[in-house]
Amino acid sequence: MKKKSEYLAFLNATKKTLPPKGKAVLKISTQGIIYIECKVRPSLSEKDFMTCINMQEKVLGKKNISEFYTEETGSHWLIYLKTK
Repeated sequence: MKKKSEYLAFLNATKKTLPPKGKAVLKISTQGIIYIECKVRPSLSEKDFMTCINMQEKVLGKKNISEFYTEETGSHWLIYLKTK
Protein backbone atom coordinates (compact mmCIF):
# COMPACT_ATOMS: atom_id res chain seq x y z
CA MET A 1 0.00 0.00 0.00
CA LYS A 2 1.23 3.49 -0.82
CA LYS A 3 2.02 6.03 1.86
CA LYS A 4 -0.60 8.53 3.01
CA SER A 5 1.61 11.37 1.72
CA GLU A 6 1.45 9.90 -1.81
CA TYR A 7 -2.35 9.91 -1.77
CA LEU A 8 -2.40 13.48 -0.47
CA ALA A 9 -0.04 14.46 -3.31
CA PHE A 10 -2.47 12.82 -5.78
CA LEU A 11 -5.33 14.80 -4.22
CA ASN A 12 -3.46 18.10 -4.49
CA ALA A 13 -2.47 17.39 -8.09
CA THR A 14 -6.11 16.55 -8.91
CA LYS A 15 -7.36 19.80 -7.35
CA LYS A 16 -5.05 21.77 -9.65
CA THR A 17 -6.72 20.23 -12.73
CA LEU A 18 -10.22 21.37 -11.70
CA PRO A 19 -11.85 24.72 -12.50
CA PRO A 20 -12.00 27.29 -9.64
CA LYS A 21 -15.34 26.05 -8.27
CA GLY A 22 -14.35 22.37 -8.53
CA LYS A 23 -13.83 20.24 -5.43
CA ALA A 24 -11.83 17.07 -4.90
CA VAL A 25 -11.93 14.89 -1.79
CA LEU A 26 -9.85 11.82 -0.93
CA LYS A 27 -12.04 8.97 0.34
CA ILE A 28 -11.82 5.32 1.36
CA SER A 29 -14.73 2.96 0.71
CA THR A 30 -15.97 0.43 3.27
CA GLN A 31 -14.03 -2.20 1.29
CA GLY A 32 -10.81 -0.20 1.71
CA ILE A 33 -10.73 1.12 -1.86
CA ILE A 34 -9.07 4.53 -2.11
CA TYR A 35 -10.52 7.06 -4.53
CA ILE A 36 -10.77 10.76 -5.25
CA GLU A 37 -14.26 12.22 -5.65
CA CYS A 38 -14.47 15.23 -7.98
CA LYS A 39 -17.43 17.60 -8.16
CA VAL A 40 -17.85 20.61 -10.42
CA ARG A 41 -20.85 22.95 -10.44
CA PRO A 42 -22.03 24.04 -12.92
CA SER A 43 -21.08 21.00 -14.94
CA LEU A 44 -18.40 21.11 -17.58
CA SER A 45 -19.09 20.78 -21.28
CA GLU A 46 -18.15 17.39 -22.71
CA LYS A 47 -15.02 18.88 -24.29
CA ASP A 48 -13.90 20.55 -21.03
CA PHE A 49 -14.70 17.38 -19.08
CA MET A 50 -12.52 15.25 -21.37
CA THR A 51 -9.72 17.83 -21.13
CA CYS A 52 -9.97 17.69 -17.33
CA ILE A 53 -9.93 13.85 -17.30
CA ASN A 54 -6.92 13.78 -19.64
CA MET A 55 -5.06 16.29 -17.43
CA GLN A 56 -5.85 14.21 -14.34
CA GLU A 57 -4.62 11.07 -16.05
CA LYS A 58 -1.42 12.88 -17.00
CA VAL A 59 -0.66 14.37 -13.55
CA LEU A 60 -1.58 11.24 -11.59
CA GLY A 61 0.01 8.83 -14.04
CA LYS A 62 -1.86 5.99 -15.74
CA LYS A 63 -0.04 3.44 -13.59
CA ASN A 64 -1.62 4.94 -10.43
CA ILE A 65 -5.23 4.96 -11.68
CA SER A 66 -7.41 1.89 -11.54
CA GLU A 67 -10.37 3.53 -13.30
CA PHE A 68 -12.49 6.64 -13.75
CA TYR A 69 -16.15 6.31 -12.85
CA THR A 70 -18.59 9.00 -13.92
CA GLU A 71 -21.71 9.58 -11.84
CA GLU A 72 -22.85 12.64 -13.76
CA THR A 73 -20.82 13.43 -16.84
CA GLY A 74 -19.12 16.77 -16.41
CA SER A 75 -20.10 17.36 -12.80
CA HIS A 76 -19.37 14.31 -10.61
CA TRP A 77 -16.80 11.56 -11.09
CA LEU A 78 -14.57 9.23 -9.11
CA ILE A 79 -10.92 8.36 -9.71
CA TYR A 80 -10.12 4.95 -8.25
CA LEU A 81 -6.46 4.68 -7.31
CA LYS A 82 -4.24 1.63 -7.34
CA THR A 83 -2.90 0.74 -3.92
CA LYS A 84 0.26 -1.07 -5.03
